[in-house]
Amino acid sequence: MHLDTLTLSEVASIRSGLVYETGTVYQYSVNGLPHGHEAMIANVEAKQVPASWKILYIKDGRSGGWTGNYPKAEDALAVLELVTRCGRVADNPHSSSLEADQARDLIAEWFALRKRFRKISEQPALRATQTIGEAQADALRTRMTNFLSATCGLW
Repeated sequence: MHLDTLTLSEVASIRSGLVYETGTVYQYSVNGLPHGHEAMIANVEAKQVPASWKILYIKDGRSGGWTGNYPKAEDALAVLELVTRCGRVADNPHSSSLEADQARDLIAEWFALRKRFRKISEQPALRATQTIGEAQADALRTRMTNFLSATCGLW
């Protein structure tokens, strides 16, 4: 599935030498989200190899903290695109009640997973369970992609 509705805008980069904004970008803002929604995508530990891109999702001025672990900023953006398109299906008056409910359930599951990841990141003793959470996130992305393929006329 080609995802191209949302775009990234550079916000911050590592300085290369004495000149600002000449090094590697480590933070982006996301353009194209619905009204009242904002997101940032950042390699929070910019010098870490391999990169670990995270999402800060803000809805109506409230955020839940940085979550996720994506190898590239574009991978994080693709997940936001899935969530955004599910939201469009949920809000589309042409969606059946079943389609709208499924879309809302997928979005709710995404937010619940983000909350779990945040708890894991705050408690080092829980980090061993992170691979289980990543497997759940992969499965959710697959379910969202399949759902959106089946409802492509609604987003």
